[in-house]
This record gives sequence, C-alpha cells and structure tokens, in this order.
Amino acid sequence: MYPSSTSLAVGVSARGCVPNHRLTACALTLLGVLTASQLDAARLSATPPASAEESTTLTVNVTLTGGTNSRTRYEVSGTFAGTAVNVTTNPDGVSFVVTFAATPLGLQTLTLKLYETDLNEEQQILDDMQQLQDDIADWQADIAQWEAEIDAWEAEMATLGNTFWDRIRRRMLERAIERNEDRIADAQDSIAQAEDDLSELQDDLDNLARLRDTKNYTIDVVAPPPPPLPPTAPEFAVVSELNAVVGQTLTTTFTATDPNAGDMVTYSGSFYVSGEEHMLEPQAYLDPVTGDFTYTPASNQVGDRELVLFAVDSTELYSSMTVVVHVLFAAPGTFVSAPFGPGNDTTAALAAGDVNGDGFVDLVTGNISGRNYVYLNDGSGNFTQGADLGAADFTFTIAEIGDLNGDSYPDVAVARFGRVNTVHFNDGMGNFPVSANFAGSATRSVALADMDNDGDNDLVVANDNGQGANVLLNNGSGAFPTAYNLSVGDHPSGVAVADLNGDGLRDVVTVDQGGQNKVHLNTGSGFTASTFGPGNDSSQSVACADMNGDGSMDIVVGNNTSNNNRCAVYFNNGSGGFLVSGFEFGVAMNTFALKTSDMDNDGDSDVVVANYSQQNVIFYNDGSGNLLTSMGLGTASDNSRALALADFDNDGRTDVAVGNNGAVNGQNWVWFNR
Repeated sequence: MYPSSTSLAVGVSARGCVPNHRLTACALTLLGVLTASQLDAARLSATPPASAEESTTLTVNVTLTGGTNSRTRYEVSGTFAGTAVNVTTNPDGVSFVVTFAATPLGLQTLTLKLYETDLNEEQQILDDMQQLQDDIADWQADIAQWEAEIDAWEAEMATLGNTFWDRIRRRMLERAIERNEDRIADAQDSIAQAEDDLSELQDDLDNLARLRDTKNYTIDVVAPPPPPLPPTAPEFAVVSELNAVVGQTLTTTFTATDPNAGDMVTYSGSFYVSGEEHMLEPQAYLDPVTGDFTYTPASNQVGDRELVLFAVDSTELYSSMTVVVHVLFAAPGTFVSAPFGPGNDTTAALAAGDVNGDGFVDLVTGNISGRNYVYLNDGSGNFTQGADLGAADFTFTIAEIGDLNGDSYPDVAVARFGRVNTVHFNDGMGNFPVSANFAGSATRSVALADMDNDGDNDLVVANDNGQGANVLLNNGSGAFPTAYNLSVGDHPSGVAVADLNGDGLRDVVTVDQGGQNKVHLNTGSGFTASTFGPGNDSSQSVACADMNGDGSMDIVVGNNTSNNNRCAVYFNNGSGGFLVSGFEFGVAMNTFALKTSDMDNDGDSDVVVANYSQQNVIFYNDGSGNLLTSMGLGTASDNSRALALADFDNDGRTDVAVGNNGAVNGQNWVWFNR
C-alpha cells in the first residue's frame, strides 16, 4: 500500500507570502525621527589655555550648555594641529575630558565637534534589523527542510520500477519536488531582499549621529625655557685616538666648550714621547676653547703614545682628556688591500701554492678555532673558499705546500698545538680526501724540505713544552718512520731550512721563546748544533735568505716584546757560523711571522713581518743587509699571526697575504703590490 498524496505536504511552511520588510522598517524608523521643535539646544563649552610649552600634555574639560535630555547620546571628537585628540566621556554622559600633546611649535588650532544620537531612533533601527535577521534564519531553516525532503523523494524515486502504481507514485513525487523548489526560490529571493534591507538599515545606523556644534580654539605652542645651568667644567669634544705617521707632521685641533657662556678657559696639556713628558704651553681663550697640537714622529717613536689635555675655567673647574696617538710607519702608498675569508677567523698559519693546477697561487689557512680551508685564486687575486681541511683545533703552523707522497700534487702539512699533526694529500684538483698523521706534540712550527737528498720532501717540526724538535724523513709515500732529534731548549717556536755551509745539504735553524737560538748543520748522518744570538731574545719566527749578496744564506729572526728586543739579521761567515749579535732593525715588535722576498724588484731580499696588536711592516734591503727603509701595512690594531708571500694577481710583483686572529680584528687580507 502506498502512502496517500497528502503525506507529501509534511514539513512545508505555512508561511504563504514574504512581507516587504524594507517598507516595514522604514515606516517604523520614521516613528523615531524628532521634529525640529524637539531637537536639543546643547552646545560645546570649553576653556583651553591660550598657550602651552611644547611636548606638554594638555587636558581640557568640555561641558554642554543649552540643555540636554536622556533620550540623546552625546559624543565629542576633535583634532589638534590636524592630529586626533583623546576624548574620555564622563559617567554623567554630558561632560568630557580631552587630552593631547602640545606640538608642534607655533599657533595651532584645537577643533572640537559635538554629535547627537537619538536613542529611540537608534533602538527602532536595531529592532528592525533584529527582526530581519530572525526572518532570514527562519527562511534558511525552511530551505534546509525543503532540500532534505527533495533528497528523500529523489532517493525514493530511484527505487521505483515501471508498474502502474510505481508510475503514479513517481508522478506524485515529481510534483512535490517542483513545489519545494518553487518555495526554495521564493525564500532565497526574500533572503536577498532582507539582506539589502539590512545593509540600508546599517547605513542609517552609521549615519544616525548628527553634528550639533563645532568650536575652534587657538593655542600658541611655545618652546620651553632652557633649564638653568649650574657652574660646569669645560667639556672637550671627544677625540679618543689619532694616527701619526713616521716622518709626517700631524696637526689637529681640539675644542673644549664651557657651558657658562663668556667664561675664560685656560688650555694646557702634556705629551709623552719615548718616556719623556713634553709640556704644552698654557693659553687662555674665551669660550669655546680651541688649540692646535703639532707632532712629527721619528722612526724610534713607533707605538702608542699619550696626549693629555686640560681645560680649566675661571671657577677652577676643569676637565681632562687623554688621546692615544698611534705612531705608525709610512702608510702603504703602493699597496692595495682586499679581504678574504669570513672576517672572524682565528688564523695563526698561512701557506701559498697552486693546489688545483690552474697556474694561480692559492692560499691555505690554519685557524686556532673553527675550520681550516683552502682559498682558490681566480688569477686576479680574488679568493673563493675551497676544500675544508677539517676542524682547526689549535692549528699553529702550516708547512710550505709541497708534494709529500710522490704523485707530483702539492700536499698540505698541518701542525696542531697539543693535538695530532696531519698531512692532507691532494687529488690534483685541490681536494684533500685522504690524510695521515705525522709525529709531533705541542708543535709550533713545521718546515718542508728534502733533508736527505733522496728526491722527496721531508718535514722538520719544532715542539713546545720540552717536546723537542725533529727531522722526519719521508719514505716516499707520505709516511715518516725515521726521525732525527735536534738539540733545542724547552720552547722552540720557529724553524727554517737552508744550506748554511754550502755543502749541498739542507741545515736547520731553530729559534726559542725562552732560550738559545741554534743552527743545526746537516752531516748527512745527523746534525751538529751551534748557537747564535744572545740567548734571551724571546724569538718567535725565523727565515733564511742571502741578505748581503755574498752568496751565503743569512738568518732573519723575529722576536716578541717581552725583553724589548728588536728583529735582527745574523750574517753568515760562509761556513755556517753566526755571531752572538746581529744587525737589529725596526722597533721592539711582537713579531709572530716573518718572511723574506724581493718586494721592490731590485734583486735583493726584503723582510716582511706580521705583528700582533702592532702594525705589520715591510723592511726594504739596501743590498748590503741594511733594513733602514720601511713601509707599514694595515693598522696598529691588527692581530696578525701569519704571512704568505707570492704573486697572487700575476703582475710580476710579490704580494702579501696576512692572517689575523680575533673576533674583532680577525679579517684576513691580501695586500697587492702596485
């Protein structure tokens, strides 16, 4: 038995028509509009100040005059000099507090506006809007019910067959679906109309507040008077440091201003040069105080000097200023610098060589912390980071780059202080995939040379803390099973290799931070030691070169400043003998690295030194071993510990790579010889 057709009407809304809600709302809204005779007579009343100091916060109380009533909401807004003010409504609803900052300077306008809103009219609009929202919700519920009925009927139709009663039933369901679809369309139209009505009512609500009154007030914003000045000492314009160059006159002007206008100030001071105090003549000036200081440093005055200045006024209040004058060697007028590396390396070692076979000299950095890296040269002196040689781990020195395993590719020997020393073997492309360890403990210096004339490169290491120095003989494949011990003190810090006695065998020079420097002559079956130098130089670096052009290799030593010792050249007597005293040059410097090369292309060996917390210097040889002319590289604040000399830009001149150690002054540089 099929259900009767009347059951199909279940759930259909009894709402037979959609009322015109906009007309109803408008009609209801008109009921709340006040007639002209009903409008309030409220007006703004305020008494702001005629003037105010700049940047002060002003508070203005605003009241309403002319009568108010409870069916109206009152609102005040405003601007001062075009910027909105802050308005607070008091609990009584008819008085207000206006606050704003007095700025900018000059005559400015405070504009206040009073707005009124009829609360009855506002409530009527809100009621109309609520009614529309309720109707929309009802229609949406009806639509959901009608759509559910359609879904159910369509599902039933899908089960009907082709019998007579099935066809009758299908026709009844189709008509019911059509009725619901018409209802849905009518409801959707009603919703759209109601939403339009809501939008118009919202506009009415937004515009309901009526401008009742406007007032403009002029306020003169003036600058606050300066605070009275107590008696105050003269104040120097701060100058913390100056640079002075050897042989060049430094002239600078200092200024001290006395806050007490018109006061007489006396300017004086003293300057300390080479331990002597040079007084500056007192001179009196009217405020402000200015005075010139002129100084031409000599070569023996390199270092940091103090200039102390005083300014005393008539009330005997005074101030002083200490200026550090960095006395430097001549600026590198023929050198141009460029950085390489990240800028915060702790570089203590540099080595130069063509590691990737492109014909250009590359660089390898050894760092105390961080990583050791290869920097590849593009041929113009621009360096990009290449192979990673592993954790730095207190790398103090890198040997000159050379082939250590007989494959003709330049390898890198890295010495780590208190850690394992390592040889990194080159694959010919500048990569170092294989490494091996070599002997040494607390190693401070390592050199590479063929010490036994068997055609392969050996290693010479100097170890600190009483660990001695050794010659490590290469078996040809990069292993060093045989070692010769060298007679050294407890703190050898540098090693150099050269044939010092002309017998065709390479000899060894070791320098010591806490003891005697020594020459170790190679006999072919061992080494015979002799001393040179005074024994208390605190030496840190060493190089060998023919400094006086006599055909014999001389020794150049770099010292630290602990005993106020200068760098020195020790001349060879031709048989590998050297005097106790050498030719000293420069001033006492903390020289961590020292290299020799012909820097000015005049055919003799010059000396380049890297100093810690002092300027790096090139000393030019006159051909006889006299190093009387010099040129500074960098500044006195460089923390340099490493050097490499090579023609990095392929212009035929020797350039200088400097490795610096420190988070602040840790940038590494290449100085191009122009």
